[in-house]
Amino acid sequence: MMIRPTQIAALALAALAFSARADDPPADADPAAAKALFEKAKAHFHAREDAEFVAAIAKAIEADPKNSEAYAFRAAYLESQGEYGKAIADHTKLIELHPSSVGLVQKRAVARFFDAQIAASVEDFDKVVEMEPKGMPYNWQRGIALYYAGRYDDARKQFEDHQTVNPHDVENAAWHFLSTARAADAEVAKKSLIDITGDERVPMAEVQEMFGGTKAPEEVVKRAMAAESEAELRNQLCYAHLYIGLYFEATGDAENATVHIKKAATEFKMDHYMGRVAQVHLKVLEGKAK
Repeated sequence: MMIRPTQIAALALAALAFSARADDPPADADPAAAKALFEKAKAHFHAREDAEFVAAIAKAIEADPKNSEAYAFRAAYLESQGEYGKAIADHTKLIELHPSSVGLVQKRAVARFFDAQIAASVEDFDKVVEMEPKGMPYNWQRGIALYYAGRYDDARKQFEDHQTVNPHDVENAAWHFLSTARAADAEVAKKSLIDITGDERVPMAEVQEMFGGTKAPEEVVKRAMAAESEAELRNQLCYAHLYIGLYFEATGDAENATVHIKKAATEFKMDHYMGRVAQVHLKVLEGKAK
């Protein structure tokens, strides 16, 4: 699906972050011609001409293979189309051009995770920590990848660290519960459930209570149904079914876990981070993770 106009500015900013060159262009490059090709590619993008954009951006990169902005622009576009495998190649090229960029390694880690390349994703996330240790508490994305990699103690520690910088997020408490349940068991996880207040997103209060054992999964769905628009309803049900599925999985009910994960990943599919986590989880259940 082509990117909507409201997403264009964010995509352009992603590209502009790399407007500075890695180094001088190739000796035989024609900077003016290469720039013209890139501008043509962007014009096709803004006109929503997908095929023309893909062809033009490839020509722009061929004309100037060290144009970081072009790689970043194409990577962002490919990710918006769900083509993470192709985007990863551009992220890798950007890392080659800017080997000291922590942000680029983080971007590839996320892309690899969304492509269900769990082991490779964790490798990148660990590299991010190595490159910038002070940033680890903020990297909740790493915790989720560690969970799917089966490194439950490391995941639990990541969510405990994240709690110190984000103390009002029910999702962090949920993932801490899930990691603890896998490392030990559900009863231990319930006793160590992080108490969260102040998360006003629907249905996060009910999700917290479900993990604490005081609300049934059906009550989470009921709360999620209270929405003012179809878009809001879809989003709330995506979150509800994802966390219900994860809760069932942690408490040993694989059948119900699969039912709810499928709902979050398909019927109530969303393109935000947690919506994509649901889609990755479904790939794991179907044996399609790498």
